[in-house]
Amino acid sequence: MEGVGDALAAEGFVALAPDLYRGVETAKPDEAAKLMMVLSMEQAAKAMVGAVDFLAAHPAVQVGGSA
Repeated sequence: MEGVGDALAAEGFVALAPDLYRGVETAKPDEAAKLMMVLSMEQAAKAMVGAVDFLAAHPAVQVGGSA
């Protein structure tokens, strides 16, 4: 995901990728699937709401419209 965020930022977009897995990283699909299975939906939802709130308050982000 970091690469996706970097690519969007390079194109001039404000990009943010919440750390849903609290620093745990893997490039192995089977390990990623295990992480997804134990992810707390409540924890993930809080992280996503926090990310949306952060972006909505960012001066470079246009809320409710399109560029």
